[in-house]
Amino acid sequence: MWQTALGRCIYLSASGYKVQQNLSYRWLTLGSPALQTVIHRRKLNKPVLRYLEVLSLLASSYPQQVCLLGLGGGGITHLLPHSPLVAVDNSAEVITIARQFFYIEKHPNLSVIHQNALDFLKSSQDLYPHLLVDLYNANHFPPECVSDEFFQCCKNRLAVDGLIAINLANFDEQWPIFQMIRKQFKTTLVILVKNCANMVIYASINEDKDWLLNKIRETGKVKTIYWVELWGYVGEV
Repeated sequence: MWQTALGRCIYLSASGYKVQQNLSYRWLTLGSPALQTVIHRRKLNKPVLRYLEVLSLLASSYPQQVCLLGLGGGGITHLLPHSPLVAVDNSAEVITIARQFFYIEKHPNLSVIHQNALDFLKSSQDLYPHLLVDLYNANHFPPECVSDEFFQCCKNRLAVDGLIAINLANFDEQWPIFQMIRKQFKTTLVILVKNCANMVIYASINEDKDWLLNKIRETGKVKTIYWVELWGYVGEV
């Protein structure tokens, strides 16, 4: 993407984690060319990676407490400045990078937990109105989270009428992971992100499909919702 042109490296770890920047943008990679986080250095609340605005759509439209699984560089924290936010990440190094280079301390009510996402879900007793899942290493969804148990645990951590949003970036993983999600949630909505390989899956423990679809429509951000036999309800932005 053009925003990451002409960058210079300002941090490189032995594990291959790299922070680069140019005059306007700063970005993080985790040992592969895949961009994990990109921020505008002077406009932190301006999303650069297209999927972030979709992933945070309902959490930003209906501000309540948010649990974020997968902090990364913390780009999404700048899109949710009015919500109490708990962020969980398995990498101490990534958490340090987010604090040192990506300004996450500017969030007025952010709590960061260094823990494996599945272990956190199994040990926590808290219930969240919004659960955002953005779990990726350099290329893949973490293997320990590609399971029915993981998505059952996600369901268990949702408050009454709680909403979950899951970013799926790897094309080969999208269908099998979606099937696991659908086992736990009767109503789902797949939102396709324009000009991007990502899809975001929304689901709710409210079994009334119209409830979730109406929440999405009320934001005014999803242009159209239609039915696809294989995937169910699909929306486009």
